[in-house]
Amino acid sequence: MSRLAIKLFAGIWLAFLLLLAGLSFVVDRWDDTAEPQPLGSAQLRQWQQMQERTATVFQRRGLDGLAQFARDVRENRGMDLFLLGDDGQDLLDQPVAASVRDFFLAHRAQGPLMHMREQRMVLGPAAVASSAEKIPGQLLLWLPITDVALAPASSLWQGPNAPRRLAVAVVASGIVALLLSLSLTRPLRRLRVAVRRLGDGDFEHADLDEAARRRDEIGDLAREFQAMVQRLKLTSEARQRLLRDLSHELRSPLARLQASIELEELRAGGKGSASFERMLNECGRLNSMIGGILALSRAEHAANALRTESFDLADMLHALVEDAQVEGEPATKEVRFDGLNVAPFTGNQAIIASGVENVLRNALRYTPAGCTVMATLRETHDHYEIAIRDSGPGVPEEELPRIFEPFYRASNGSADAGGGTGVGLAITANAAQRHGGTLTAKNRKEGGLEVVLKLPKPKI
Repeated sequence: MSRLAIKLFAGIWLAFLLLLAGLSFVVDRWDDTAEPQPLGSAQLRQWQQMQERTATVFQRRGLDGLAQFARDVRENRGMDLFLLGDDGQDLLDQPVAASVRDFFLAHRAQGPLMHMREQRMVLGPAAVASSAEKIPGQLLLWLPITDVALAPASSLWQGPNAPRRLAVAVVASGIVALLLSLSLTRPLRRLRVAVRRLGDGDFEHADLDEAARRRDEIGDLAREFQAMVQRLKLTSEARQRLLRDLSHELRSPLARLQASIELEELRAGGKGSASFERMLNECGRLNSMIGGILALSRAEHAANALRTESFDLADMLHALVEDAQVEGEPATKEVRFDGLNVAPFTGNQAIIASGVENVLRNALRYTPAGCTVMATLRETHDHYEIAIRDSGPGVPEEELPRIFEPFYRASNGSADAGGGTGVGLAITANAAQRHGGTLTAKNRKEGGLEVVLKLPKPKI
């Protein structure tokens, strides 16, 4: 169960138990302080039966037999049967509770009554008629509440079966509390999953149909969430379509412009070559930026329809490092790998490989000749950690949080010098987010930048 479900379950269950205990306490206090009442029909029948049995036993066996009868009743039924004299002492030589004696002395002339004393029911007192011989004293019964018909609610805690009844009450209240807490928290848990999927760009599975059918505030929340998902889905699709169409529309006039500049350069016969060269460079930069927009749009679209597969992160990283080493050799730059040789993972290999390759290419671009780019693969108890370290100029500290934004390039001039478009790290950040991971960067004390990609291990 979730933490909220446990808290609700414990709170509701505790409320049930406190309600039972409080009700019992209030009833007991009320019954102990209330005035004695005449016997009801059920109590009157019970009283008459005990009178008849007492008279029969006394007629056959006398006071000694009646004393034995009283002991048997106490052992078998938990009921005290007293035969009290005028001074409140029991003629059967039994100890009498002070509260019972006080009741007898106060009401012995009023006939049989019923009253609560010490959470037990007193019936009596009254004389017992016998056809043979007058029975001395007056009969008084002190009964467990469970032996009295129409007993108050506090009888739950009384009598020989009280532990069983109490256990049933506790278990039943616990089941009700559990069902109620799950009813409240299950749709909230589904809403949390839907929000996480929505954050990952998964519009197709961010649904709450079951919760939306509820006729309460949770159902209202689920329906509002579903409406929001539909609006976001339409907005995202419109944005991707706009980027894609705009990029394609811009490339055609850009290609014609570039061809016209080259043609004019040929006609000029080398005159103004510096100006033509600058215009061509700017056209190349525009073309690269348009390509970056398309690449970012494709990455986001691919993440929205994320397809997972099982592969090995170590094998993937080995292959990427070998490819980067081939690119770095002409500039005497070395790319090395260190870390795990086996790292099973489940995800979209193409998206992760593209993201890691972008980081490697950036590191290789900004690392000076004769220096090394280091790629490592480590693991913790719940994450894989891919770290890529270069020996370049680094990034100003205040700009580190922004380097993963699309088209953002650091202001230290390294990006301009390297010809980057500011899209590569944004694609890597997108890949990390879609797989539930994180992407961070920091400047190294030795010089250069370290980019760390953390990916959660697949659950076994």
